[in-house]
Amino acid sequence: YDMHRVAPKIWQGSFPEAGSGLKRLGFDVLVLCAQELQPPAWTYPGIVVVRAPMDDIAGQSALKHCNVAVYASAYVARLHRNGARVLVTCAAGRNRSGLVTALTLQRLGWKPDASVHAVRTARKNALTNSAFEHFALQGRRLIDEATAINSGAIPVERA
Repeated sequence: YDMHRVAPKIWQGSFPEAGSGLKRLGFDVLVLCAQELQPPAWTYPGIVVVRAPMDDIAGQSALKHCNVAVYASAYVARLHRNGARVLVTCAAGRNRSGLVTALTLQRLGWKPDASVHAVRTARKNALTNSAFEHFALQGRRLIDEATAINSGAIPVERA
């Protein structure tokens, strides 16, 4: 598996292979951030699958994907506080997963620059999407604004 530990019980990586391997490694939650990689939950038996489908695009169009990351990070932070070991993924484990991971860390009390640094230290070439990086560095202010503006839900499934 291509994954790295970012913080206690929070890992970030590329899209994982199907099967029970993640459960054997001790993961409780898998966050799927790649819009193009959203297999059925039964693909990962015994794992809670959180869907946060985003496209790795820049510019103004990226904002709707940042909003998905806001909701996913809220749910992931809650699961983490309840003791879950989490793997946040996208296709390459760089931008989409990096944004969700950074925002999750912020919801757990990290400062925005520290959360981005942690993601980049764990995953080389992470958060190179300038729109995602900017959003992550703006931190709580943008999270609060996006939460106030939107009322979407993040689909969650149990295998």
